[in-house]
Order: sequence, then structure tokens, then C-alpha cells
Amino acid sequence: MSVLCSRLAAMADSIRTFPGSSIRLMVPAGISNEPSTENIAYKEGDTEPLPTEFALSQNYPNPFNPITQIEYALPEAADVKLRIFNLLGQEVATLIDRRLDPGYHTASWDASDFASGIYLYKLQAGDFVETKKMILLK
Repeated sequence: MSVLCSRLAAMADSIRTFPGSSIRLMVPAGISNEPSTENIAYKEGDTEPLPTEFALSQNYPNPFNPITQIEYALPEAADVKLRIFNLLGQEVATLIDRRLDPGYHTASWDASDFASGIYLYKLQAGDFVETKKMILLK
């Protein structure tokens, strides 16, 4: 059992996750009935805790071609804008422009029609504002 747990822990550590998010592992019934201080399995329907602060993660993959994912966290409902800019400061795309509920969110950007280069993405949610860089490499 400890070998299995060690392998699962090593696998979980190698997976990129959003800060505050969790990994769901399905453990077959009967593997262990010992109490554990680590809860690595969730029952279907369990809810995950809401984020405690606003956060914008680095896009993934980065560099990308042509689609990338941008994850962000909202601890409360907020009017959200997620926009993409070129290095001249010109807005080239708006991914989100609406009120969203609290939780962990993901937006996709398909940059098929854009040139290779460095782009900025900016999240505005309430008073929170953060900008990060990403690289489109065709």
C-alpha cells in the first residue's frame, strides 16, 4: 500500500495544477480502510473550496501554437475582463467581458490568425489587475 501511495504522490507532484486546486484520484474500494490525514480521493458530487484570493496563472502551454489556456481564480463574484495585447499595447482580443461567479475559471485563446511573438494578457476583476506574458511560436 505504501508503494502505491508513494507512486500516486510522485505522479500528483508532476502534474501542473492551479494554486489552490486539487487533483481527483479515484481509489478502488477496499484498497485501504485505515484512517488517513491526507484526503486524496473525492466522492462524486463533493465541492471544492472557493479560492481565498484573486489569482492569474501563467498560460499553459507556453510557448504555444496555436491554442493556450489561461486559468484564474475569483474568491467572489466580479465583473471580469480578460484581454490580450500585442507589445505595442494594442488590444488584439477580448476573451472575457462579463460578470462571473466565484471559483476557478479557464479561458482558451486560439491565436491561429495571429503572428508569432510575445503577447500580454491582462485580467481585471474588481480592484484586482494583473498582467502576464505569453509566447506564440509558430
